[in-house]
Amino acid sequence: MGGAQVVNEGCLAENSVLNDGGTLDVREKGSATGIQQSSQGALVATTRATRVTGTRADGVAFSIEQGAANNILLANGGVLTVESDTSSDKTQVNTGGREIVKTKATATGTTLTGGEQIVEGVANETTINDGGIQTVSANGEAIKTKINEGGTLTVNDNGKATDTVQNSGAALQTSTANGIEISGTHQYGTFSISGNLATNMLLENGGNLLVLAGTEARDSTVGSGGAANGSYRSNGLGGHIETGMRFTDGNWNLTPYASLTGVHR
Repeated sequence: MGGAQVVNEGCLAENSVLNDGGTLDVREKGSATGIQQSSQGALVATTRATRVTGTRADGVAFSIEQGAANNILLANGGVLTVESDTSSDKTQVNTGGREIVKTKATATGTTLTGGEQIVEGVANETTINDGGIQTVSANGEAIKTKINEGGTLTVNDNGKATDTVQNSGAALQTSTANGIEISGTHQYGTFSISGNLATNMLLENGGNLLVLAGTEARDSTVGSGGAANGSYRSNGLGGHIETGMRFTDGNWNLTPYASLTGVHR
């Protein structure tokens, strides 16, 4: 287990060397300058920090200043919290790293490669690579997310994901719950969830669509590793799944009161 340095409010750490397994935790109104960060050094920081500067192992300079985080590398327990009314740009989130985008915060150009981004505010142009996960929480919005093979986009109740690009082998996990708004493109054309109706969804490689009571899914494809589920609420009405459903290699599970028509294998 590596060592840890905590920089509290009003304190300054200069020229810290953040080696593999080590942790540097810069808290609100704390400062750390001249950091040398290895690829597996964990930086834990908030955009409320006064000033953070340094250089990553790949030679890229990073900073947090005046509520703006740039080129932050998160791995191996590293966490960046993008607080309300602040922003991040070009965050790199590798395995074990996490970026938390709070309400009224904005993250632009984040790349997830084995790491996670939790979106309570707005995330623009996120790229999700193999092992990466973007989770859009209630009232969060993901705009122009690109999901590559092995990546996962999860959209929860009252979350939005617009202009999404879903590449082959990418997983989308969501439902037809109230408030969910999703739009995008994949190899079969455009897809959407709006007004409790899911249309032309592609579910593969861990993708999952939960069709809730009184809602509907149409014209969707369940591929290798995908699963779509018809479920019901306590009112005893089932979700309805119909019209040109395509199965290439996936599974479809129906619970009581759910209905299924027009499926093709």
